[in-house]
Amino acid sequence: MHQYIWPNIFITGELPPNPNREKLIADALCGWANAHAGAEPPDNFGIGMQKIGEFIKTGILLKDLQIEADKIIKEKRLKKSQGVIGNL
Repeated sequence: MHQYIWPNIFITGELPPNPNREKLIADALCGWANAHAGAEPPDNFGIGMQKIGEFIKTGILLKDLQIEADKIIKEKRLKKSQGVIGNL
């Protein structure tokens, strides 16, 4: 079984102290890669992505993506609870 490492922003839902644009972009890519690979996203995944987007000035687009990500996460959790296995 693969261990997924989630950047702290997705765990806490808060930007780190003294946020760095490049690090936040890397965190966003890591988060999407984990989710795409089938990992269960943390509860603050959408909030973390939104905060990253707002910090790097793509917040308007990211709010739409957060809505979509939340739908996907809910669908995945529902399928998991029903015993259905599959990709996002």
